[in-house]
Amino acid sequence: MSPEAPRCEKNCKIARSPLIYKGHVYHPYIKNIIIGGGLMALGEICAQSLKMYFFVAPNYNSGSNTDLCSVCDQESSKKSWIYLITDTKNYNFNTIIRQSAIGSFQGFYQFIYYSWLDKVFSGVSLTIVAKKVLLDEVLIGPISLAIFFLYNGFCDTCTMAGAFQRCRQSFLPGYLSDLVYWPILQTINFALVPPGYRVLYVIFFTSLWNTYLCFFNARMTN
Repeated sequence: MSPEAPRCEKNCKIARSPLIYKGHVYHPYIKNIIIGGGLMALGEICAQSLKMYFFVAPNYNSGSNTDLCSVCDQESSKKSWIYLITDTKNYNFNTIIRQSAIGSFQGFYQFIYYSWLDKVFSGVSLTIVAKKVLLDEVLIGPISLAIFFLYNGFCDTCTMAGAFQRCRQSFLPGYLSDLVYWPILQTINFALVPPGYRVLYVIFFTSLWNTYLCFFNARMTN
């Protein structure tokens, strides 16, 4: 009989932040810091683009009820939005850099947490997966959201009172969204996704989640 193929669980610790553990050039912590910051920056860029579409792009509605004018209005709005998002002057790069910083920090501490989680709960049984998802939602999820809102509240107001106020206003709706979004995705991640594909899987869904968080935070500042 041929020897059993080596397991790669130790080299594939992928969870809410993409954890690329393999590699010979960069230390795993450095990789997570870079990827975490990059994903949060991407989320902020997408959030600012959505904000331009919903709140900034001019509305060329002339008030006419004809179908032709309606089509023209829609085309004008689309062209206006495309113009806005392709002009770098319309982006707030200070906010993008700021969100990248918190993303890098989250990538760092979440790497430590998920490395510990895989050591304590190894395997893909239903019980193990359920424990991982439960801990994800009662521990790292609330902590990550609280840090995100406290950080942005402080950056926007430069006061701790403003930071706690932002967290009080945003935490509950953000956490409810987290409970809707992440449990099913993490169940699939922990139980079904092959280790070799977990990086791509989590990068994709983390980018969507970061876009939502940044867009939600931007609305709270208005």
